Amino acid sequence: MAKHHKIKWTSAVPQLVSFDIVVIADPDGSGGIDWSQDIIDSQYDDQGRVKCPAGLGYRITFTLQDNTNLQVRFDVSNPVYVKENENDPSPTRKGSKQLKPDSCTGGTLVVTNWNYGRKRTLRYQLNFVDPAGNGLPPYDPIIDNGGGGVEPMC
Repeated sequence: MAKHHKIKWTSAVPQLVSFDIVVIADPDGSGGIDWSQDIIDSQYDDQGRVKCPAGLGYRITFTLQDNTNLQVRFDVSNPVYVKENENDPSPTRKGSKQLKPDSCTGGTLVVTNWNYGRKRTLRYQLNFVDPAGNGLPPYDPIIDNGGGGVEPMC
């Protein structure tokens, strides 16, 4: 009888590197919000743009720091929009194959940036609400994806 060998399967999920971004809501002086961010690990900061080097996927945790009196919260039901082109207007659709939300609470949003395929720019928009669920002005920074990762099988 022939001997059978076990086949070891590996999934097409790239290694995920985690880093944090603090999203800061400051009062703008006229009752609105002045948005900024602090990319905690400077190797992922390119003069305020999020830089995700080639070959890896990334798990990004956004933590909200609300310095206003508006009681700003992430819009848990619709926390992020993404568009795969820097030159277009702000994104208006949920997610993309590149950037997917994993979890969201009022103060924290976790996304996976698969960073696969060709090099590209992602324009993303973080959505916020007040305690009554009324929409607040979004924040729309940019991620520069280096590409080269593996497309996930999920």
